[in-house]
Amino acid sequence: MAVKNLNETTEIRELRKVMALAPTADSLDDIWNAATVAADGVAFMIQGREIVKIKNTTVGAATWTLKSVIDDLNRLGDVGPYSLAAGESCTILINPVGFKDANGRALIVVSDVGVQISVSRVPSQL
Repeated sequence: MAVKNLNETTEIRELRKVMALAPTADSLDDIWNAATVAADGVAFMIQGREIVKIKNTTVGAATWTLKSVIDDLNRLGDVGPYSLAAGESCTILINPVGFKDANGRALIVVSDVGVQISVSRVPSQL
């Protein structure tokens, strides 16, 4: 498997409570990532404070699926496949229960590497 594991420092955006009055170039940009192999998807450390944006940059419809893991009540159920038309995007919040694997990661599998994912993490204290 060639899951694209997002780097905590360079591929996940940490949102700040206080914004600089003169932000530096690119400091407020979303960081978009694509799967290396669509079927393997994109994984990231999940703490329950992530805002996940998913956009379809392809010329046709594409899907994404949030993969589940067995929770403490022995339940299992993926979210998706969710279809996005060309150019469409969506934003989701993920509860770690049922989606955080043994390594602390959530996994989103896509139907095409043109489906890109941006993860932003909200501060623990707002």
